[in-house]
Amino acid sequence: MRGIPTEESLTKGNRNVISDPMRIEMSILRTARILRRAFNTSLAPFGLNLTEASLLSFVRQHGPLSQRQLADLLQISRPFAGTVIDSLEGRGLVSRQADPEDRRVWLIELTSEADPYVDAFEEVDQSLRAELRSGLSRHDRRRLAELLLSIEHNGTAVVASSESGLPGTANDVAIGHGTPAELFANRRVTIR
Repeated sequence: MRGIPTEESLTKGNRNVISDPMRIEMSILRTARILRRAFNTSLAPFGLNLTEASLLSFVRQHGPLSQRQLADLLQISRPFAGTVIDSLEGRGLVSRQADPEDRRVWLIELTSEADPYVDAFEEVDQSLRAELRSGLSRHDRRRLAELLLSIEHNGTAVVASSESGLPGTANDVAIGHGTPAELFANRRVTIR
């Protein structure tokens, strides 16, 4: 049985797999998982997870929102957003109200019972952000945000082109328009 790899076990010769620039995507994914765990652990005493707390916070910030709008803000599927809303509604933290402009749409609103939970989330968020950003200057944070935004933009373009089936996409490998290496070499990837 293999154990969880450590930084030491991932170091091979002079090439450290953790800090290898060719594996930055894995580092981003690991960091995202750790951040989610940190938030979920800090929010557990309030009976919330990051998705639930974020949904409540978005509704406080923007006012009543539809399930579609919340799914888009949270970057989750609409059915999963519905499940989260159902859970929060069952706990009395949100309610559904018919949209006066479109009776087919339900708007999600906070109830008065949600206020202490959103307040707690804002405190947890502020505290955790301070801890997580420790040792990073404002310039470091700004540059990191710019780089991550570029990678997010590039990833969105890759997904869009892959889903469109246009030449030069990952679908071309399956239909014989080039090898993966040729397609990657021809793909425009910009990092600003």
